[in-house]
Order: sequence, then C-alpha cells, then structure tokens
Amino acid sequence: MRPPGLADKRFASLYLFAACRPGTDQAFALALPEATTRTMNIFLASLAAQLAPGTHAVLILDQAGWHGGGQLVVPETITLLPLPAYSPELNPVERVWVYLRERFLSHRVLGHN
Repeated sequence: MRPPGLADKRFASLYLFAACRPGTDQAFALALPEATTRTMNIFLASLAAQLAPGTHAVLILDQAGWHGGGQLVVPETITLLPLPAYSPELNPVERVWVYLRERFLSHRVLGHN
C-alpha cells in the first residue's frame, strides 16, 4: 500500500515556442495554448516583427506536424531549415529546453496555506 502524500490532480498546459541565437543571450519565446499550424503562424509572425531591419533569420526546427504544411505562413525574413527525423541533438534550442526543465518547468506539487 502506498503511503498518503500530496497530489495535485489539476493541471494546465502551455506550449513554448522559442528561437535562440546560439552563442549569445538572444532569444524569443511565446507561451501559447496549443501546438498547431495556427499557433506556429502566430509565433513566426511575432518573431519576424522582433527582427532588426535588414535581418534574416534561419530557424532550425524538427519535423513536428505544425512546423510545416500548406497553411504555414513563413515571413520573407525567416527561412525554415528542417532537421532530419529523430535528430534533436542538432537543434540548438534543445539545450534551452533542458535548462528550463531542470530549473523552472519540472513537475512540482505546491502546498497551499
């Protein structure tokens, strides 16, 4: 028999869309309610709006379903560079996810007074 303990069965999810510039502290992220082509379009438009005039960004990404497709609108100032399947070690933002999971995004049960 398992001893009783704190358990919070409530949850809420957000999806983090992020871009970082390797070797610098420059990053851009949005927390969105779902991971879909529609929200990817929101992210790409928002990222493009943050780029300095005359800047062109190459965004390395995996082959998640919402990273491609006929309804994806890619701004002229962004080029998408898809990685081969099953190669997260080639994606620079994967190191950001590890950092965030270790420090801020881990599952926690918080007591309330």
